[in-house]
Amino acid sequence: MKVNLTLLLFVLCVIQVSAITITWTGAVDTDWDDAGNWSPSQIPTITDHVVASSTQTINVPDNYNAVAYSLMTNGNTLIIGNGASLTVEDGLTSTIQFSAKLTNTTVTNNGDFVLYGGLWAEQNSNITNNGNMVVYGDRLNTPINFFFDTNTTLINSSTGILRSIENKDSAGNRKDALIKLDNGSLFDNNGQVYNSYQSTLADYLLKGVIINNGSQFLHHGSFFNLNWVKNIGIEILNSSGDPTKSLFENNAPLRIRESTVDTDNTSIAIYIGTNSEFKRLSGSVLGMTYGPIAPGGFSNTTKQIEIFGSLSYTNTTATAMSFGVMGYGPGSVLAGVGLLELGNTDFNGGSLVPGASPGIMTFQDNYSGTATLLMELAGTSGAGDPAGHDQIVFQGATNDITNTSLDIEIIDGYVPQIGDEFVLISGAYTGTLSEETFPGMPSNWMIHYDANEVKLEVLEEVNLDFNTNNVGIGTETPVTKLHVKDGDVYLESIGSGVIMKDANGLCYRVTVNTSGVVEANVLNACPE
Repeated sequence: MKVNLTLLLFVLCVIQVSAITITWTGAVDTDWDDAGNWSPSQIPTITDHVVASSTQTINVPDNYNAVAYSLMTNGNTLIIGNGASLTVEDGLTSTIQFSAKLTNTTVTNNGDFVLYGGLWAEQNSNITNNGNMVVYGDRLNTPINFFFDTNTTLINSSTGILRSIENKDSAGNRKDALIKLDNGSLFDNNGQVYNSYQSTLADYLLKGVIINNGSQFLHHGSFFNLNWVKNIGIEILNSSGDPTKSLFENNAPLRIRESTVDTDNTSIAIYIGTNSEFKRLSGSVLGMTYGPIAPGGFSNTTKQIEIFGSLSYTNTTATAMSFGVMGYGPGSVLAGVGLLELGNTDFNGGSLVPGASPGIMTFQDNYSGTATLLMELAGTSGAGDPAGHDQIVFQGATNDITNTSLDIEIIDGYVPQIGDEFVLISGAYTGTLSEETFPGMPSNWMIHYDANEVKLEVLEEVNLDFNTNNVGIGTETPVTKLHVKDGDVYLESIGSGVIMKDANGLCYRVTVNTSGVVEANVLNACPE
């Protein structure tokens, strides 16, 4: 027993002594496996801290297996060759908490880039992954497995695989997220992204992906699986008020699997914060599943997607695009083109924006709720035409627009003409719009509530001169109390006429009889 203990202490001391810092000099060439490129002059081992802080290129040659205890670079270019690997242990300090920290570094991985304590890339770093990038998340107490900060770009090519193994750290703490993008960073996924999960219920992520402060995640790859998420699958934020929208764009299979530890059924698949957007393109797949065999949607029946920013979609198919149950916060925007299965029409005062300027938004469900329709007019070529107008189509039999307001905007230089008409809502409906906002004078527009359609018509221009209180129809400079230009005054109702007052204060209604003769009949009293 004493011998074993002594041997153990000896081994630990050897490891402690041998864990030195080796600095890249590039004195000979660019190859990692040349001792002359390092100071001291030795190739890094699995117990060595590796530091590089120049603009030089570091090349891990094809089929070579490079190792390090930790990795810190600043301004370098790192290339991992075909069939090569770079394995980094979990040797960074508790302050940094990542196996590798890359600052203003360009990385091209054509082999295997394996990290046992997470990756932190920042300050305009650019990473292209054509091979495998793997994080074993159970070593360091690292809150995030892949952290990309301050204008950092990661391009996961069509051959690239990015994955995480283990969702909790060495102390058993849950990971805050698999991936976090912050401060204008970009993740362009054209390959595969997923986190492996185990059969134990205790193995879960608190969140899947965090996108913050003008960062963007573009998913165009073969698939993206987020397994065992407890709180939020994809969280899109803009906490600093960055003028650029934070964005997740989904154009490929995306599956968010909820952990079965969510016993209170409060998990949310997607959270869209203020000045943020989740965009789903036609043909993409969004799966929100529960448990290991994916029997259905998230267990939260109140909201599976929560919106305070924008959710946009494009659907060019005849099959309704579904998002599950959506919860709409104040200021939320639902925008898009095509057939949509809402799941919940309580819009909570949010905005509905049909079209791609212009376009048609079609609801498969029955519609109701409090919302503002933001409708654009680009011309008279019909609903959805580039030179036409926006439109909402109701396929359901029961649609209530009582709590829906309308806001009209003119785009693309269109100049409304008298008599122009636009069918804004098509389909069965009840009620009338709660409020209308029009460009120019409200009196220039009229809403018609016809059977199965709500129509907007452009009327003759009416102007009020506030200096003289003159009213002009067809003229902006009325010279009398009522000035009509290029038109007639038509009194349709029989018996109606023009009321005039004489010098004695008596009022007369001037009409025309059946012979066309003008008559003036005194009134009992003048209008008050």
